[in-house]
Amino acid sequence: MPRSRKNISLPGVEFVYDEVRSKLTEQMQSIESLDTKIGIVFIFVGSILIGVMTRANEPADGPVGALFFLSSVVLLAIAFAFTLVSFFTRRYKASPSPEKLGEMVSGTPENIQLALLSTLIEVYYHNARKLRIKILWLVAGLVITSLVVILALVAEFLRHLGGTTHA
Repeated sequence: MPRSRKNISLPGVEFVYDEVRSKLTEQMQSIESLDTKIGIVFIFVGSILIGVMTRANEPADGPVGALFFLSSVVLLAIAFAFTLVSFFTRRYKASPSPEKLGEMVSGTPENIQLALLSTLIEVYYHNARKLRIKILWLVAGLVITSLVVILALVAEFLRHLGGTTHA
């Protein structure tokens, strides 16, 4: 819960406090938005994996076709796992912990303000590190999925070029 402006007495602290709280609010909104996007990507990767698995009953186009099928399944499973890890990267902080707040109470009002501000900045950077990790896992999953889709298109093109098609 934001402190009222009348409780902040140090010059400049009010501005910095408001900016940090604003950035934390934006950060939490970004986290929610990213989780929504990750859910969509998760469904997308899962759908592609299911699509590839439906071809499991079709005869492979020789050893190369079998190898492509197996590598597609493995890569998509890895991409699916990366997306899942991205979704479950959590443990964000929204404000100082009760323990940290309890430590702050014993100081002077000015020291409490500075300690709170310092802690809010620390919370922001903690969340930023978690967001970077989350994004890296998601990007890795998307890159692998994109690679599989491109390889599938190339394989399908080569199969049609060679004249072997399945009904």
